[in-house]
Amino acid sequence: VVPDHWYDRLPPRLGLYSVSLMEPVCFAPPPLPSFLLVVQPLSMASTDTTSVDPEQYAKDLRAMADELTAMIDDLNCDPIIVRFAWHDSGTYDKSLPWPQCGGASGGIIYDVELKHEANAGLAKARRYLEPIKAKYPLVSWADLIQLASACALKH
Repeated sequence: VVPDHWYDRLPPRLGLYSVSLMEPVCFAPPPLPSFLLVVQPLSMASTDTTSVDPEQYAKDLRAMADELTAMIDDLNCDPIIVRFAWHDSGTYDKSLPWPQCGGASGGIIYDVELKHEANAGLAKARRYLEPIKAKYPLVSWADLIQLASACALKH
């Protein structure tokens, strides 16, 4: 059983950008806490944040953006990718401290989130992104989802 406030136990976000999306904070996702295993996360790869090469991470992001643009072009999936990112970030509440504030955390990938009525049909967007996430395991789901949306909007 997932605790009611499972987000209370999450470490600060260690993705590419801070909540403001302006300040770089780190270059790798944290390992998922063991109590989240019950919600069937898609990627359980643990990453040692001290051994990630920032240049390699940036290179992966550029390559990922190229692949995302090609995928979006091939599948004509711009709208669902943007909607996926919006629904991931749409829980943000500025009156709450991190991590309770929600936001673009990548939590939309979990079945428990995708089962919400407002997220109907978004599992398809997750399936579109899964092969790219598998190819670039150092990039967090949060960063992948927002990068995909940026590529879709640019497309």
